[in-house]
Order: sequence, then C-alpha cells, then structure tokens
Amino acid sequence: MFTCGVSDGYKDVLNKIKMKTLVYGDKTLMVEFQLAKGADLPVHQHPHEQTGYLVSGRIDLTMDGVDMPFVRGAAGASPVMTRIRPWRMPIQWPWKSLALSARIICADREEDAK
Repeated sequence: MFTCGVSDGYKDVLNKIKMKTLVYGDKTLMVEFQLAKGADLPVHQHPHEQTGYLVSGRIDLTMDGVDMPFVRGAAGASPVMTRIRPWRMPIQWPWKSLALSARIICADREEDAK
C-alpha cells in the first residue's frame, strides 16, 4: 500500500487530539497524531511494540520510569506494555508525530487504529 500526503482523514480520538492512518499492512500500522494547544495526553500503554518520530513540537515523556524529552526529529521505540506518561507541561506547539505499530490489524475496525 502507498499513500500520498493529504490533509484530510483525521479522526478525533480525545479532546484536542487527532489521528490519521497513513498506511497499513498485514502486520503493521503507521499513524499520524496531532495535538492541539491545551491537549491532555493521558497515561497509557500499547499492547504491541511501538516506534515513533516527532515531526514538530516538543513533548517530555516518562517511559517505564525513565524521563525522555522528545524534540523535533527525535525518534524512539517502546517495548510491549511500556507505561507512558507526559511530564513537564506545557508541550511546545504545534505537535505532530508519526507512530508505527507492529501488529495484526483490520483497517475497518476503529479499535485497530488506536
């Protein structure tokens, strides 16, 4: 599957947080997240290994107890069920990231795109 950049296709997943599926395969999914000013990123975990790249902005995360500042151009990977929480707010805006999840998905089921 191949896609070209388009500006539509975003879904509201939380207050001031949008997500768009960019491309997916049999066992992977790549999404783009956009957080608007004032967004509250909750503490969360991913059931699959997760990799990401910060396109713009800044966000400081604690991943399994380790503080990790992410600035534009930073990339990271988290193992299965890593506990992720934001710290040192506010986040710099605009904030945009790409995330790649290695898992089996079904594109027409909403919960698979989260």
